[in-house]
Amino acid sequence: MAAESEDGKLQASAALTRTTGSEFKNYGTAVADPQDRSDLNFICKLVYKPNDSNTFKLTGERFSSNVDTNLLSTLGTSRGTTIFDNSANNEKQRYRVSLGQEYDNPDNSWLQKFRWQVYYQDAEANEESNSFRGRGPVATTIREDINSFEQNVFGGDAQFESNFQTGNINHRLVYGFELFNTDTTRPRDKTETDLSTGAISKNIGGELYPNKTFPDTETLRFRLYVQDEIELADNRLTLIPGLSFDYYKLTANPDQDFQNINIDNYDVEDFDASAFSPKLGLVYKVTPELSAYAQYARGFRSPPYDDANIAFTNFAFRYTVLPNNNLKPETSDSYEIGLKGSYSQLDFGLTGFYNRFDNFIGTKNVGTTASGFRQFQSQNLEGAETYGVEAKAEYRFSPGKDGLSLIGSLAWTEGNDFENDQPLDTVEPFKAVAGLRYRAPEDRWGSELVTTFVAANDRAAQTGTDLFIPDSYFTVDLLGYYKFSDKVTLNVGLFNLLDEKYWNWQDVRGLTNTSSDIARRTLPGFNATVGLKVVF
Repeated sequence: MAAESEDGKLQASAALTRTTGSEFKNYGTAVADPQDRSDLNFICKLVYKPNDSNTFKLTGERFSSNVDTNLLSTLGTSRGTTIFDNSANNEKQRYRVSLGQEYDNPDNSWLQKFRWQVYYQDAEANEESNSFRGRGPVATTIREDINSFEQNVFGGDAQFESNFQTGNINHRLVYGFELFNTDTTRPRDKTETDLSTGAISKNIGGELYPNKTFPDTETLRFRLYVQDEIELADNRLTLIPGLSFDYYKLTANPDQDFQNINIDNYDVEDFDASAFSPKLGLVYKVTPELSAYAQYARGFRSPPYDDANIAFTNFAFRYTVLPNNNLKPETSDSYEIGLKGSYSQLDFGLTGFYNRFDNFIGTKNVGTTASGFRQFQSQNLEGAETYGVEAKAEYRFSPGKDGLSLIGSLAWTEGNDFENDQPLDTVEPFKAVAGLRYRAPEDRWGSELVTTFVAANDRAAQTGTDLFIPDSYFTVDLLGYYKFSDKVTLNVGLFNLLDEKYWNWQDVRGLTNTSSDIARRTLPGFNATVGLKVVF
């Protein structure tokens, strides 16, 4: 719903979205865990425009999600214990409110645009499962697992834009800051009840519950930045220098729940870090239709709270995770070069890139205790690199936007882990897309026939001796739409027309060839969607 005052200065809107669904469908006869889910989202906005230059906006939102799952994939016997039944309920809730202003006045002599906002968000996720277990032919205990994640953020940001000239040189100066504080907690709880005696235990698998694997943490972040777009050579050359300053402070607040699992009394400490990050971009218009560009950017990522201050011992699997208060921020140097073209019948883009990451934060085995417990710790590793090429294009057989056209894109990326002297298995394999597109006059209807080829990630096989590496795959999709009017549109999609069996690499990364999850993580065979969009 939307409403507006007669003079147009005051506007209000509210939207309610309700979504329900079931479990993800696999290819063939693989059985997915039965699942019922529902989402509810409510958002409202109040906008006040006292004049042409100023707009104030107040926004409120509430989101909730509920997912019930029958965990059939977990049933069976492992390490002498049989799970006879297992169900889970996952709930997520988020509340947020923000207030901001946008100013736009091109006639102002020194400040043409600025915007600011303050905001608050409270988010919570709860995962609860109940399982019947036993070390024989029947269930003897019921276990309730509750894992929660709670986080609230309060902050604000502001951005300013000044357009001016120095001689014959045009400048577009953008500068601003952001400041926000985050409070994070992750409580865990487990309860095991003996079905014959009713006895309750909170000491399970060598861990005392409730507990927290890292202490409640307060994180303060501040960023200050400036960027200037400088137009030279009759506006054919644009130079874009920029500089940002980042500051990060972590404050740990350990309590008894954290101490319940930090039985070796590892110290967790507060710490801070800061960095200057420059960048430089260059855009040159070779012709009015063709542009070349290049960019260098320095990146900064502060150590996450759960890497720096995690500390617990797992007696069931005999390992310990150590905190590390000496972690350094991750840094990156990114280089990019490319071409962009926009002609009457052809649009294209070609980009090459190289990224170097230093002080990469990863988990490392740092030894074994005298009692035989393996010790792990987050440490700054030697680093990593990624490099690749991305391209996309559309060729239209007629000068207008309607009619028949050829579309295509490709993405090739490789990466190397310097610490372990092996390929990075986190990068996506080579992907190429090609298709035919048709738009009717006045965009009344349109259709696309799209083919996708994804190669096998053969380099990832070098990171493990028994990793599951999916074969390459080729899919064909047919999409279409018809506009009955400006306000009513019908959308239809026919996906995987060849009924191909395939996997997304990130869905199976790290699985071995003997994993029981391989069949469950296939993408659907032939499937279809139909949608009707009505605007009123």
